Amino acid sequence: MNNYKTEIENVRKKIMSTNQAAKEWGYANKDSVKRLCREGKVASFKLDEQDPTSPYIILREQPNPKDK
Repeated sequence: MNNYKTEIENVRKKIMSTNQAAKEWGYANKDSVKRLCREGKVASFKLDEQDPTSPYIILREQPNPKDK
């Protein structure tokens, strides 16, 4: 079980939510980041592609879209 916890923690360090991304990148709210995700302007995926309310998972180590 400890191995899985370590693996999960390693994954968590590599990803962020739309809310975290908005704060880190200086956007007014997470909706701005969601739009960027839908438009393919940030590396992301929906946790469940079949569920329209599913959250986006965003790769943390990518440039701020404002800097592109």
